Amino acid sequence: MAPRSRKRRHKKPPSSVAPMVVTPSTVVTPVPLTLSKPDPSIDALGFFSLENNVPGLSQLILQKLSMKSYEEYKLVLDGGASVSGFGFRCPQEMFQKMEDTFRFCAHCRALPSGLSDSKVLRQCKRCRNVYYCGPECQRSDWPAHRKVCQELRLVAVDRLMEWLLVTGAFVLPSGPWPCLAEAVQGWDTWFSMRHLQLDATLDAVLGSHAMTTLWASVGRPRPDPDVLQGSLKRLLTDALSRPLTLGLGLRALGINVGKIGGSTVHVVGASHVETFLTRPEDYDELGYMFPGHLGLRVIMVSMLPQT
Repeated sequence: MAPRSRKRRHKKPPSSVAPMVVTPSTVVTPVPLTLSKPDPSIDALGFFSLENNVPGLSQLILQKLSMKSYEEYKLVLDGGASVSGFGFRCPQEMFQKMEDTFRFCAHCRALPSGLSDSKVLRQCKRCRNVYYCGPECQRSDWPAHRKVCQELRLVAVDRLMEWLLVTGAFVLPSGPWPCLAEAVQGWDTWFSMRHLQLDATLDAVLGSHAMTTLWASVGRPRPDPDVLQGSLKRLLTDALSRPLTLGLGLRALGINVGKIGGSTVHVVGASHVETFLTRPEDYDELGYMFPGHLGLRVIMVSMLPQT
């Protein structure tokens, strides 16, 4: 199931679905920011594509994270040892540094360090998600930007609200399905199936101290409740689309999950999008989709080259 548009950290009973990360052995060599041929991993290609689109942006990101190289960045993403100097003193500092990584002209791609003294980056007042170095760039970009401005307004909210998932303040609703998996044909039926539990969850998050802290820390007005609720639903569908898509694949292929010894699903080409902060309970919904299964294992296989 695809996310409707766009991790939890809490204690639960041990999950019956066990995700694992498998990475072929590899020799890691330092990758300078100016490499013409970056590390072929999916994560590295994504990171260095930033440099192609906005020269200097990848280095700015490392600077804001108090990191010296892409290897340190990847180490943190992979859950490795903490990098010296990495971290934030308070939520305000974290959100400010995160916002700084979006501060470049959406038209000419200029970073703050490349602007003349007479220019300053200003946000689009409608979406609050992109910046322009002056009226000329904003006017030139408007024909393209007007097509996505409304959607980017939602993205600007979602990228802040993700903090609630990472910290565990937003716990995804889960539990046995009251109907057969065949009856759940899309998000509308899933939301209908979970509506009482989901409504209680969303109301609790909207009224939580974490939500208040979030919007007190980001330096912008708190959106209306319906906007925040829509954002939480998008984050929910984004997170649950992974296990539910695997479930739909098992059904489509007619895999017998009731066989002795259980079933194993390999996700080939997994990057940090699938593995960052992943916990066994993140895939509980896959188990509830097949209540008669005798064990489900999800193995994430990266595309790092073997040596």
